[in-house]
Amino acid sequence: MYTITYAPEAQEGLAKLKRSEPAAFKKVVKLLNEITQVSTLPSSAR
Repeated sequence: MYTITYAPEAQEGLAKLKRSEPAAFKKVVKLLNEITQVSTLPSSAR
């Protein structure tokens, strides 16, 4: 499984996105969750 480390600038940007465009923020969260779970798939499924 991958681990994502956020730069302070990225954390600020995500916080602003969450307040100003909640739908876009949800898409980002979904994408990041998918990225972190990719390594758990069997190699034949990749």
